[in-house]
Amino acid sequence: AGGGAPNPNRNNKKLAKDILRTAVQTKNVLDSLEKVGEVAEKVGQAGSGSVIGNLINGGKPKNQRGIGGKGWRGDKTWRENVKMVSEGGNIESINGIIPTEQEAIDLIEAAGGTYLRTEEGHIPPNPHQYRHVNYLTAEGKKGAIRIEELGGE
Repeated sequence: AGGGAPNPNRNNKKLAKDILRTAVQTKNVLDSLEKVGEVAEKVGQAGSGSVIGNLINGGKPKNQRGIGGKGWRGDKTWRENVKMVSEGGNIESINGIIPTEQEAIDLIEAAGGTYLRTEEGHIPPNPHQYRHVNYLTAEGKKGAIRIEELGGE
């Protein structure tokens, strides 16, 4: 008794309500993610020493010392060093300092260049008779930066 055929209009209304509810939930999730992104960006800018700030900055805090422990990354001298590296060519010292391998790679990356490899010194007539890193500038120009010998300069 009673049953009868299912009402297609009732099923369609229920389906429409489910779709609408899902769309609203999806929009809420997207809005929340956007807010999280904005907060993370602000934290990254304000607190580069924080875990989130480090993640946003590629895992490297902004407040690291500059080359040879002088100054700070991001200060005027650092920016001048980055500009020098961005021009490519043979660099035997940076402001009178021979950088470590990691410092040279960090400068290359900050200049938008591409680190290629680290090599030991070559025999003459090759001009790179010292340990160095090879790289390409953002414009594709070759560069080499003399770096500290293993165990210090």
